[in-house]
Amino acid sequence: MIRLCHFKDLQSLSKYTQDDPQAAYSAFSKGLSFRWTHFQRTVPDASELFEPIENAIRNQLIPALVGREVSDAERQILPLPLRHGGLGLTDLRQTAKTEYEYSTQITNKLTAKIYTQKLDLDYNPLDQQFTRHIKNRIRQEKNEKCKNICDELLAEMTPESQ
Repeated sequence: MIRLCHFKDLQSLSKYTQDDPQAAYSAFSKGLSFRWTHFQRTVPDASELFEPIENAIRNQLIPALVGREVSDAERQILPLPLRHGGLGLTDLRQTAKTEYEYSTQITNKLTAKIYTQKLDLDYNPLDQQFTRHIKNRIRQEKNEKCKNICDELLAEMTPESQ
């Protein structure tokens, strides 16, 4: 199901990119990518399901956005957030496992309460603080990972490529 419906959405978006690349980029980054992130966070071991979508992003959407094919090094930069020099065009195969792990870390206390049927009528402030702490740690991990990838890629590039 994910392969068919999301792949068709991406193909349509790639065609629209020629007319209005900014709107297409916005639709991808604010719409389609969030659908995929939700799927990644709720389904374990989903990496292989994203292979056709990554191929479409790499071979259709990105060339339509930038006007040419991109190298492997450029494709490694594009998933980075804007603040790290990328476009946020995530390689979903690489993020599926970590998104699922992060999701389970954030929700594990609530999941445990559901399993044990010890649900409080309201979510405990300590649980909320724990969840905020986990989210902040994950945000820091993601930021550090992006910074390291950016630094590694820049070190490998020629000054003209930089």
